Amino acid sequence: MSYYNQGGDSDLAAVLADLDSRDISEEEKDRIRSQIVEQYYQKGPDLKTFETMLDKLTGSKMKQQGQVASARRGDIYAGGLANMMSNF
Repeated sequence: MSYYNQGGDSDLAAVLADLDSRDISEEEKDRIRSQIVEQYYQKGPDLKTFETMLDKLTGSKMKQQGQVASARRGDIYAGGLANMMSNF
């Protein structure tokens, strides 16, 4: 599991310092502090999932290109047959 930092560490420090200066109970500060840190460090992109999706996309594109090539071959054969028939 990888995590990334959404903002700068100074931003987090400033927010937490502001929270500490408030006149609220320590329990409430702990609850809010926990929420702030949880939002600050969110789960980041997973490289393995990205690679799996990229492999699927690559395979799909290759299959699509094969289908296009097959359709073009059919068009070439039909065009050649039409030219032969026009000679008669």
